[in-house]
Amino acid sequence: MKTTPRLGLRVGTALLLVGIMMGPLFGISAPSSISIENEFIKISVNNEDFDKGRLAIDTIKGDLLNPDDDNQPLIFGRPKPWTSYTTILVDGKPMIFGGPTQKRAGKTGLYGTVISQGLRKEGLVSVCQLGPLLVTQTLRLFPNPQSKLLDTALIEYSLRNTDLKPHKVGVRIMLDTLLGTNDGAPFRIGNAAVESEKLFPRGSFSPFWQTFDNLVSPNVVAEGTLLSPEDGISGPHRLYLANWGTLADSPWNSEVIPGRSFLRTGELEKDTALAIYWDPEVLQPAQSRTVRTLYGLGNLSLAPGSLALGLTAPSKIPETSKSDMTVVAYLQNTTTGEAKNTAIKLTIPKGFQVVNGPASYTFGALKPGASQQATFTLRPTFLQKGTTLIGFEASSTNLPANKLSRELEIVSAPGIGTSVSISKALGTPFYQDVTLTLTNPEGTPLTGLRTALSVAPPFFLPWFELPQKQVGPLLANEKKEIHWKIQSALPTRNLTARLTVNIASPVIVPKTLTRFIPIQTQPSQFKASHASRKVNDYFFVDYTWRSSPTESIHLSYDPSQVRWVTPLIHPNLIAKEIASTTNEKTFSLTTTANTPVWFKAFFQSLRPGDTAIRLHQESISENHDVHVRVE
Repeated sequence: MKTTPRLGLRVGTALLLVGIMMGPLFGISAPSSISIENEFIKISVNNEDFDKGRLAIDTIKGDLLNPDDDNQPLIFGRPKPWTSYTTILVDGKPMIFGGPTQKRAGKTGLYGTVISQGLRKEGLVSVCQLGPLLVTQTLRLFPNPQSKLLDTALIEYSLRNTDLKPHKVGVRIMLDTLLGTNDGAPFRIGNAAVESEKLFPRGSFSPFWQTFDNLVSPNVVAEGTLLSPEDGISGPHRLYLANWGTLADSPWNSEVIPGRSFLRTGELEKDTALAIYWDPEVLQPAQSRTVRTLYGLGNLSLAPGSLALGLTAPSKIPETSKSDMTVVAYLQNTTTGEAKNTAIKLTIPKGFQVVNGPASYTFGALKPGASQQATFTLRPTFLQKGTTLIGFEASSTNLPANKLSRELEIVSAPGIGTSVSISKALGTPFYQDVTLTLTNPEGTPLTGLRTALSVAPPFFLPWFELPQKQVGPLLANEKKEIHWKIQSALPTRNLTARLTVNIASPVIVPKTLTRFIPIQTQPSQFKASHASRKVNDYFFVDYTWRSSPTESIHLSYDPSQVRWVTPLIHPNLIAKEIASTTNEKTFSLTTTANTPVWFKAFFQSLRPGDTAIRLHQESISENHDVHVRVE
């Protein structure tokens, strides 16, 4: 049976970083777990050799209005997480992210190698090589899609195919949910409180799920987000609710038995867990795939009474929002008698309409202690800045009616500060850095930001670069930089090229930034292998060419001082001798390479003295001299 140890001493981030970096120098052992936290929640990863990279989430102060949820687990496993794990399915073989285990959860899976793990500016980052895949787990504090408070954990996996052939890759995230000491609270999804095993295929679940014990005095309210496009959460293919033992023993698929109890075999207490699936997709060489989900505190308003009510809804949205809004209404009979003819009716705020369902529900008889819930989808029609109310009314023919409402703030379209910088152009084939700086001057986080870069010839994106990049949450007064590398093909001198960056989000007015890049080709280089030689020594002069695809050069020298020997030509260069005299050689050069090419001319020194070798570059009518001393 699993046990729940109390939360140990929290280690400050600065002290923790010192321990990680300086520990090996002073014989200090690494901490057993690494964490990030704020006033609401704490995210931890196991840092020991076994179960390394497995995660847990706890509250710190949780809901600031509910002292009962302070220092409570949202996922089992503190202080050393081990019961929740993530499976990467590679060509049909389940591989477990992180270090190997000696325990039950994921023991039958295959394992790879943990390359690195630690605190980064992105959050808690763990990197693991699983066969042909480089997998990065990123955990960070994230704005709750409903309340916009940083009381939620983003769980993200990025998978990159490092092989030279394609592989079929799927992902399963298994979370061993726990609400304080309650390991069997029902999952509340859509219009149902699920208290036994159930599989939800794509299209059958609502954008988020919640779990809590009761509406009268919930100990802990947790919430997971499955679909939120504006936050970069595109949604899984399946959601599977089961007892922990079933998911612990089966690293990918297990036999689904709808209605099977959340009790583990041989035990008397429920043990809930869930698995979120992204079905296998083919990843080509160097191709990447990213999956995300959110889990943290729930956003629940309460109204006590014989008919106790609960309401989950966003607290603010921008006036430019076009996204549907999900509202969940909860109803519980708290009396000792049956509530007859129960019903609820939604109060529709101004500027919205109900879609995909009715605005009211009739539940009929509700037994003592029983509860019901209903999900509503509201679509913005015409929003105006200000505050409105959203709520619902519950009624019964034998119990007093009850109402619950909360404020919904319609705020101005968020502003965003933008700037673009480009490193100095050095000519082909050098990379240049493009940096987009985004600044949030607003008081609320900006989510769902997307950026896209396009460049005109002769510039292009190198093979490893992505034109579109998703930006994590941009917190109030925060600044973030997004980086691209661009590369230039062989350009014509004195040319400029257009660079365009687009910034978009479901809530901001799209922006397009255009810049022109001056192409300043670096002068070709001409140098000698040695500045000083002895009589009869061999040496060469090196011409490195960085300009147009074709060129003509003239090499002139003093035949009494040096003797022409032979040229040595770059593999991507075609050199044709078109003229020759006793003191000059003329060559026609052609290349199709996007990289510098070189031409080496070998000479032999004949007598002491100083001499010069001149190269004339015909395309730009420039002379380049190198001086050689013969001793």
